[in-house]
Amino acid sequence: MKKKCKIVMLPVNEIAQKGQIIVEVKGDLFIASNNYSRIINGLTPQNIYVLSDDDIKIGNWYIDDCSKVRKAVTSDREYWEVRQDYKKIIATTDSSLKLDCYQFPDFTTQCSLPSIPDDFIKKFCENNGIWEVIVEYERYVANVDENGDSIYYLKIAPDNTISIFPVKDTWNREEVCKIIYKVWYDTSTYESPMKWIEENL
Repeated sequence: MKKKCKIVMLPVNEIAQKGQIIVEVKGDLFIASNNYSRIINGLTPQNIYVLSDDDIKIGNWYIDDCSKVRKAVTSDREYWEVRQDYKKIIATTDSSLKLDCYQFPDFTTQCSLPSIPDDFIKKFCENNGIWEVIVEYERYVANVDENGDSIYYLKIAPDNTISIFPVKDTWNREEVCKIIYKVWYDTSTYESPMKWIEENL
């Protein structure tokens, strides 16, 4: 399953590590090749965050309506229902955000939030920002919610990166034809769409 998510970009608080995004004064984006301080030579280091409408639960990171990054201290649905503008962070270039991964009787280990693949970060900079994306989720057959519906989890690769793609907004004729034929097949319409395609595409 794929979900549409938003991307926001926020200034780095301390040091921008190699590989993080830097914004030049004139607005061009590029990837840092070295470590940079908060503001140096007119450059402002930035992190990008992928945000979803997924439920926010205790221990999750989110961005509030003032663009502040925070860690959730409750899973209470009523609390989050009145905070619709707060969005869960599902992936980021900010390596300082940690999750409690494994809880044992005596200790809890921490791991980083899922990260964004380098090839997408490069594309993000080349396009001077990509603010809507498609993120891939996967279903685990054994897990269902209280209504018996399948539960989907963020798809994470072994290198802790997500599967992320820009939102497609243009299609060629061949792609449109495939969509039309799929709809025709799925809806069991008797009349073939071939004539309509020839007349309109």
